Amino acid sequence: MMMICISSTSFFFHRFSISLLRDCFNMCVLFSTHLVTFKDWETYEQQRQAIYTPIEALEEQFKTYKRIYDPKKGTDWLERKKKKAAEFKKSGLEIYDIITKSFKTILSLAGEDKREFMEKEILEIDERKTIIEKVDKTLAELTEFNKTLHKFVDTLAELRAWMMPACEKLNFITTSTDLSPEDRVKEIFDLQGQVNERLPLMEPLEAECHLLFDVPAVDGEESEEGQTNETALNHMKEFFTIKETITDLHEKVEMEAGSITQDQKYFADYLHGVKNFKPWMDNAETVAKTALVKPAKIEDSFALLETVKKFQEACSENKGKLDAAADSRSHMEKQTKADNEVETLTSRWDTVKKVADERVTKIQELCDTWSELKKITDNLTETIANVPGIDTPDVASLEGIFKTFKEINEKKVKLLQAV
Repeated sequence: MMMICISSTSFFFHRFSISLLRDCFNMCVLFSTHLVTFKDWETYEQQRQAIYTPIEALEEQFKTYKRIYDPKKGTDWLERKKKKAAEFKKSGLEIYDIITKSFKTILSLAGEDKREFMEKEILEIDERKTIIEKVDKTLAELTEFNKTLHKFVDTLAELRAWMMPACEKLNFITTSTDLSPEDRVKEIFDLQGQVNERLPLMEPLEAECHLLFDVPAVDGEESEEGQTNETALNHMKEFFTIKETITDLHEKVEMEAGSITQDQKYFADYLHGVKNFKPWMDNAETVAKTALVKPAKIEDSFALLETVKKFQEACSENKGKLDAAADSRSHMEKQTKADNEVETLTSRWDTVKKVADERVTKIQELCDTWSELKKITDNLTETIANVPGIDTPDVASLEGIFKTFKEINEKKVKLLQAV
């Protein structure tokens, strides 16, 4: 009977302990849940207030954004603005990430009763956070503006650098008494080509000028005051000055070119070609008559080969210029009675070209022979060096090598004498 009582008491105590442990566990879970929720709520509140610091900084910086019409200053200004914006943006996005994580944790642990209120707060943050996108978009637009401005200003500088000497050149062509008729014609047509190359740039440049410097419309209405920035006005003034000057230059050049007949142009091309060919021809004849320096070693022979090949190439290249002069003269409808110098110059060129070809042939043969001699010499040296270690040297083979060496060496000596 006593044993039955003890067992009943133990059973009762065991069930009581289990129930107590369950209650303690539930209380701990509830406490930890409230603790976690409290920490997340505290983090949420702190970061919800903190996020307005970078957002407001971006909003203030956004108000300062504007077009800088000096390209270099604009580049430096943009770099500073981008650096600051990147810092504020990074800080804002990191805080926003913490806020959203805390928001989700609070809702999952504390229930849905806070959702509506907290979503309003998140929505307010999202609306203010759109400043990040505005900043990114505006900085990208200002960067593109600065890039286009750089290109525009550089193009104007290049045009002015060409334009002023071109105006001076036209004045010289039309007033100089020292310029020959054929040089005058040549210079006029060269200048005409330069002007015609640049004139088509004016229209797209003018469109770009308006795009860069016209004051943008606000709410669909254009500014009555117009552009007031002094730097922008100077850029516009520079463009229209260049446009007016190049247009005027084009008209004058066309008038001068229009007074030249096609036959005059062909004859000028002929005379100009001959005039430019003669100095080379005189120098080439001097080179052809000057004896070559005999090479002292194989490396010298290859260097000499390179020299004579270059001269041969120069002969072919300059013959093309002489042929072009002859071609221009042949296109004249009404042939001139002036002597055709191409025939005499061609005869002189033939003589020089013959010398150039002969030299290349001879020096090439010398280089080939000398290279072969070097191989045989190396072989002979190696064979002789191995003789002491051989019981029965192949004397016949050595004699054969010596004989070949002698023949090739004699050929090399003769070729050297002929250089």
